[in-house]
Amino acid sequence: MADPRPGGVLSTETFGLVALFLLAITMFSGQLIGLLTTVSSIGDQPVTVAQVAQLNTQITVSGTLAAASALTAALALVLSGTGTRDWARWTASAVLITGLLLVVVAVLTYLQVPAGVAQQPPMMPTG
Repeated sequence: MADPRPGGVLSTETFGLVALFLLAITMFSGQLIGLLTTVSSIGDQPVTVAQVAQLNTQITVSGTLAAASALTAALALVLSGTGTRDWARWTASAVLITGLLLVVVAVLTYLQVPAGVAQQPPMMPTG
């Protein structure tokens, strides 16, 4: 095995750690999995347009963050060479796989969001 290259700002190790931190933010926010369960449990219930817009925004932000972590991990793997430390490759590979799975979850969640309905005015009692 070749001697490890010196690290730096644009090294595999740096991009692997940045990808790991982005993935941690995505995972610990808990939004993506929570949104999936929320959207799955809605079923055929009517949802207002404002709530649909809010769900779509949250899903898009979480999915974008997951995609950013996957792209950063992919960049780390592209930059790796014979002198790259093993832990950097393992970290980047694990983050890439997990990030791509979270992107798939985001897409599936987005596709399950029901169409919004206009908010109905409250019923006034007659009598």
